[in-house]
Amino acid sequence: MRMSFSLDGADIEGEIVRRHLQMKRVECVAVASESATVDNVLEHIRNANIVHFGCHALFDPDNPENSGLVLSRSRKSTDGNSLYLRHDHGLSNSCENAVGEVLSLKRLWQSIDMFDCHFVNLAACSSGQVDWTDNSDEFYGLANGFLYSGARSVLVSLWPVHDWLSVVLSS
Repeated sequence: MRMSFSLDGADIEGEIVRRHLQMKRVECVAVASESATVDNVLEHIRNANIVHFGCHALFDPDNPENSGLVLSRSRKSTDGNSLYLRHDHGLSNSCENAVGEVLSLKRLWQSIDMFDCHFVNLAACSSGQVDWTDNSDEFYGLANGFLYSGARSVLVSLWPVHDWLSVVLSS
C-alpha cells in the first residue's frame, strides 16, 4: 500500500544507488517503504559510512528544529520526541491521521552519532533550506543537523526536484 505522500521513484532510486555501491564492494542495507520508520532508520544509520535518503523534506521557519525528512509512519509513538506530518501539512506528536513520521533536526541532535559516516545524500526537495533570519553565526537546517551528528559531508537540494529527475541523477 502506497501512502499519499509516497514518491514513486524513491524505491527505484534507492535500488540504483545500492547497485552502484555494491559494484564498488560497499556493503549496503536498504531500509525502504514501510520499514523506513524513524526508529528503524536511526538504528541503521548509526554505523553507516554512506547514507542516502529518497523522501520528502519539510522546513518549519517558525520552529527550525522541527524541520526534517518525512519517513514512513510508525504504528505508535515510541517516545515524546516523535513528530508526525498530518494530511493538512501540520505537525503533531500524535501518529493518528498522520501521513508520515518526521526525522526532525531536533531528533538528530538528541539521539544520533554518525562519526563513521563519510557522506549523506538528501535526495529530498529543499533539504538545504535554512533559517537565514537567525542572527547567530550558525544556520539551522538539515545539513547542519547531519554535520553536527558527525557526518563529514552532506549533499542537499536548495529547491524542489521532480521525483523522476532524482532517479535520473542517481543513475
